[in-house]
Amino acid sequence: MTPNQGMFMETLLVIDQGTHSTRAIVFNQHGHALAQSQYPVVVTTSDDGHVEQEVLATIQSVRECLAHLEKTLSRDTADSLIGIALIAQRSSFVACRPTDMANLTEVISWQDTRSLPWLVHQPIDGEFIHNMTGLHLSVHYGASKMRWLLDNDAKVQAADDDGDLQFVPLAAFMCQRLTDAPVFLVDRDIAARTLLCRFGGRDWDTELLDVFGLENRQLPDIIDSLHTYGDVSFCGRQVPLIFSGGDQSLLPLAWGEEALHASVMVNVGSGACIQAVERKPRKVADVPEELLHMHLNLRHNGQLEDCLVLEGTLNAAATAVDWLAEQCGHPFSYSDIEDALEQIHNPPVFINRLRGSGSPYWLNAGRPWFEEKETDSLSDAARLVAVIESIIFLLVDNLVLMQQTKLTVNRIYISGGLSRSHGFCQKLANLSNKTVLRMDDSEACARGAATYVFMRLGIADIDDEEIRRQAGQFFPLLDNGLNARFMRHRQGMEDARQKM
Repeated sequence: MTPNQGMFMETLLVIDQGTHSTRAIVFNQHGHALAQSQYPVVVTTSDDGHVEQEVLATIQSVRECLAHLEKTLSRDTADSLIGIALIAQRSSFVACRPTDMANLTEVISWQDTRSLPWLVHQPIDGEFIHNMTGLHLSVHYGASKMRWLLDNDAKVQAADDDGDLQFVPLAAFMCQRLTDAPVFLVDRDIAARTLLCRFGGRDWDTELLDVFGLENRQLPDIIDSLHTYGDVSFCGRQVPLIFSGGDQSLLPLAWGEEALHASVMVNVGSGACIQAVERKPRKVADVPEELLHMHLNLRHNGQLEDCLVLEGTLNAAATAVDWLAEQCGHPFSYSDIEDALEQIHNPPVFINRLRGSGSPYWLNAGRPWFEEKETDSLSDAARLVAVIESIIFLLVDNLVLMQQTKLTVNRIYISGGLSRSHGFCQKLANLSNKTVLRMDDSEACARGAATYVFMRLGIADIDDEEIRRQAGQFFPLLDNGLNARFMRHRQGMEDARQKM
């Protein structure tokens, strides 16, 4: 059921449940953030690849954000809410009993790699998976971990024996918990990130389910992302939850519709992604196999338009900085990053295999390493710059592939925590030879979700020119050393791929 457009006014509350924190932000139809709150989320890891969030703590983080907003939001703004949108990590999920909605596991993070030993020994055709789903065969998507739980978790096995088991993507789980809905429902975008949906499909695919030994009954029904999921008690009223989707999926809309032309969008958080929207029809077969692709419905001239989104993904961005901090025995602040980028001119090259590389090399998770034959000694600052540059190198590798599809790219829009670093943005501009535009805030994913909902409802009024005026701009400069390290990094990644 699509919400009744007649009831809509002008503001939307977006809940963004991320890897390390939950945010709640109120946007108006012009894309302006009027109020926001944030609450941390703890991620637990183990040596055997388990990466989890506690279910109760994750739910509590959302409730804390909403409670804080209730105290700070003006009455007029609260009354103007048309609804709530929820975005969450696309490939995280919870195993549940649908009869009583009880969770059998904690949140299994997209970063979790517990099923990797199982996956690498299966005779699964990666090309078949990519052709069917638009994704790569990877442990970071849910399917192999669902299979692992069926083989190894006693609670999950018992529930399945009773016919009372569903693997519920995190966004669907949070929607049910917030609205107390009688069933779990998952939107099309999130469902696609399991490896269990055919590209462009609207149902779980029998062939893909068979590959992983799963059944349709073990998954929630798939619906459109714009849907009335139920009501959430907020500011003394029942506010409808009208949208659910992936945290990175709507990044291209964060800067308005005009930004879709001749641009790519980059978001650098725990992981990172780079996306470009193709509005002209293109055969999926023309997309380089190293890239991901997905659908995006946009409203244009009053009609819904099905667009193709090209995506490159990095599994460890800020996570790699956190790893280095653990190795060095102390954290790195943004000022540490900025100082290091300014002072270190000949860092080593870092081969980042943490949690698997993502695109375009698709290395399995493994030990990362530094090349040590460099002018600068391996000081903590030199290592830090090497890690930062490795993120930039992978982003540009993906950009190069996108441009091979004859995609026109004149500028890069960037957001996310690491985009706060001037040095990071400047190096990205230098290596890509593109102008980089950075927003003043890091809420691009939430802003993209708000813009999408407003656009789908026909009430978006985004001032694209104002967005560009407010953006910080970084123009490309010649940097021969950076280019040389980029080529060495590319060779190192290719060598690692050949050894897989």
